[in-house]
Amino acid sequence: MAHEGASRPGRLNGTEGVIEMSSTTAYTDFLGGRVTFTQIGTDLVRMTGGFSDGFEDADAEHQIYVGDFPAIALDGVEPPAAKPFEYDFNGVTIEDFTGIVLRVTAGDTIIATSESTIAVD
Repeated sequence: MAHEGASRPGRLNGTEGVIEMSSTTAYTDFLGGRVTFTQIGTDLVRMTGGFSDGFEDADAEHQIYVGDFPAIALDGVEPPAAKPFEYDFNGVTIEDFTGIVLRVTAGDTIIATSESTIAVD
C-alpha cells in the first residue's frame, strides 16, 4: 500500500549499485507486537509491523490510525493475531511519526491505543 504520491528508492552515490538512504526510525510496541517507521530517502517513511495478540473477530473491519493520518485498512487478521503489514507514506519525514499515538479499531470499537512512538537514531 502507498499513501498518495510515488515511492523513491533513494539516490545513487556515484558507485554503481550502492544507494544512500537515511535510516532514522521511530517505533511503538503494543498488541503483542511492534510498529516501526523508517525514513527511506528524503520524503518517504515506511511503516512495518505485526501484532500477535488482542484481535477477536476476523470478520470485523480492522483499521490502524497513525496520528492524524487517514485510517489504513488492516488486512490479514487471524485471531488473536494480525499478519505483518507494510505501508508507505510519501511527502513526509520521520519527524511526522515521532511522538505520535496509534490506534487499532475493530468496526467502531478501539481495541488498542499505543504509547507515543519513540525515536531511535
